[in-house]
Order: sequence, then C-alpha cells, then structure tokens
Amino acid sequence: MQSHLWTDFRSWLCTTRHLTLWLTFGALLIRLPFLWIQSGDYIDYLHPWFEQIKQNGGLRAIGMPIGNYMVSYIYILAILTYLPLPDLISIKLISITGDIVLAWFCMKLAEEAAPHTVNHELIYGIVLFWPTVVLNSSAWGQCDSLYTASLLAFLYFLSKGKSDQSIISLSIAFCLKLQSVFLAPVVLIAICQRIIQIRSLFLFPLIYGLAILPAYCAGRPLAELITLYFHQAFTYSALSMNAPNLYAWLPWQYKNKLLEMIGIGIAFIFVTGLTFLITHYKIKSTRNNLLKLAFLSSLVIPFLLPHMHERYFYLADILSILLVWTKATKNHVILLVPFCSLGLTVRFLFGLLWISPAVLSLLMIVVCWSSFKSLHAQIRQIQVEQTTCPDLKRGDPVEMH
Repeated sequence: MQSHLWTDFRSWLCTTRHLTLWLTFGALLIRLPFLWIQSGDYIDYLHPWFEQIKQNGGLRAIGMPIGNYMVSYIYILAILTYLPLPDLISIKLISITGDIVLAWFCMKLAEEAAPHTVNHELIYGIVLFWPTVVLNSSAWGQCDSLYTASLLAFLYFLSKGKSDQSIISLSIAFCLKLQSVFLAPVVLIAICQRIIQIRSLFLFPLIYGLAILPAYCAGRPLAELITLYFHQAFTYSALSMNAPNLYAWLPWQYKNKLLEMIGIGIAFIFVTGLTFLITHYKIKSTRNNLLKLAFLSSLVIPFLLPHMHERYFYLADILSILLVWTKATKNHVILLVPFCSLGLTVRFLFGLLWISPAVLSLLMIVVCWSSFKSLHAQIRQIQVEQTTCPDLKRGDPVEMH
C-alpha cells in the first residue's frame, strides 16, 4: 500500500506542471538567505532613490529627476513605496519575479529550438538555480532579469515569425535597460530578411512614448526624457568598470577619450559587419541561428564597448547555457562566459578582490575567438555549397550547420 502511494506521489511530482512548480518553490527557498544582504548598489543608489520617491509622495514623484535609470524602473519603485514591506525586500521581489519570467522564456525557446528533446522543464530549473541569476536578484537587487526576459521574449516571438509581438517585447526591454542594444545586429538582420515587418517598427517609438508619458505628465521635461539614455551612456568616464573585456587591463578609473571613441567605432563596425555577412551569404534565421547570433552579439558588443559593468554579460550568460542545453552548438567553450560572470559577481558582492577581471578577460577572448572561428567555418562551408550547387546562386537562403 505504502509502495503504491509513493509511486503515485513520485509520478505526480514529476509531471510537467508540478515539476515546474516545485522548481519555482525550490528557487524561492534558495534565495531566502540572500534577501537581507545590502549590496553597494542598494546602499548608494536604490535605497536613496526609494526614499526620495517615498518622501515626495510615491507616484507623485515620478516627474522628478530621480536616479539615472529609465523612468520605467522609477515607476516600479514608486509603486513599491505603497507596500508594507522593507524596500530592500520589495525591490528584490520584483527582480526575483523577473527570474521566473526569464526561466520560463528559456524553457519556451528550448521547446522551439529542440522540440524533440524531453524535459524542457529542466532548463527552466537550470536557469532559476544558476548562481549568477540567484545572486543578481536576491543578493544584488539588480533588475537584469527583467530586461533579459523581455529580450528572450523578443527572440521567442521572432523565431515564431510574429513581427508585432517581437517588436513589442524588444521595446519593453529597451524601456527597462539600454543594454537591449546588444541585440542590434539581430534586429537589423531580421529586418533585412523581412522577419520583422517595416510596419511593426512603428510600435517601437509608440511604446517608448507611452513609457515616458506618465513622467512627462507629472512634470518632467520632454527633452530630458527623450535623451535620458544618451546622458546615461556618459554617466561613467572610466573605461573599465569591472567587466572582463578589452579595457580590464587598464588602471582603475583610467580615462581616455580617444580609446573610448575607438572602442565605440569598433563595436559599430562589428554590428554592421555581422549584419552584412549574414545577409550577404543569405544565412537563414532559423531558431538555432537566431540564438547563435544573439549570443555572438551579446558577447562581442559589451566586450568591445567602454564603460561596461560586470553585469552586462548577463544576456550572454543565459544564451550560452541555452545553446549548450539545446545542442544548438558543439562549442562548449562558450560556457566560460557565465563562469566569468559568476566570478566577478562574487568579487563585487563579497569583496573577493583577488578575482581579476583582467585574467577573466583572457577567457572571454578565447570564447570570442572560438565563436568567430565557428562563424568563419560556417561561411566557408556556405561558399563551397554555393559553388557546387547552382540553385544556391540564385539567392536561396542557406542554413547554418
């Protein structure tokens, strides 16, 4: 009798719906010990912003120039001032909610990229329990999961060929974080290949306008709201901000306008160059290819740009895990990216200064090199196929293998 009961219970536990629920419950439990950690960002920025908003009437304060985040996040903070919870907890709960949405879209993308693979729910659990994801929301109190979840929604709807929904998701991500531009090559390629319809692009300024409208109605100048990201991009003057990128070997707080402009220029060349290569060789934007291109963009752009924080590889972390899990790539070297991010997250949160961004940048160079090498091999294969197959010369799109 007891044996049958245990068998039935185990069967119930392992069904799709209940497995997801149990994974969510476990992920919430594992975050509990970190909720009372006050990170430097909370002490210096989030808490003062929250207090300023609360002292000025909550939602009535959204017209004030508080903080340097996009007003969408200021709205969230304003709403949180009305909850009977400590701001430290309420802020982190929003980010943890983002973790769940992020993991859910990872699961949906896995279903699309590898439909014949069983237990897609496991990637949901892997992402929810990934240490960087856990620490980013529950210890750090950062909101990277919010914009990353929106970007994954963008990739999901793009893979389904849903133009309007993909642009809406992209717009939401952009209204949360400027780092959404890391997927610029994917957007441009999707437009060139007509996956994104021109008419859908008008949704982008519409949604941005709706996002800034409450702040404008509350008294914040329109010019300031339109140029908010422009000013945010120049908040920091130091070339290296703890990111494991090209500038990690420079002295702390080193400033150089020439190097800054060179880095931005090289990043621009990468964006246009990648867009040209994919469109010129007519590489089809399949579900797997979209994930590969998104990973390459989210890896290389923050590697080249100055003023990058360690958190800015968050999207690349998630995509590398997703690519390996769905077997969309055999290049398992890309898993170095989330481990580098984890090391620098621990360095920032717990003061482990012996973990060197400069040393980890060498591992990132290895990943960049292997990714470019893989892309070059695929292009060479396409050239051979176009030479040997006359049909491909007529402009048929080619699959990346």
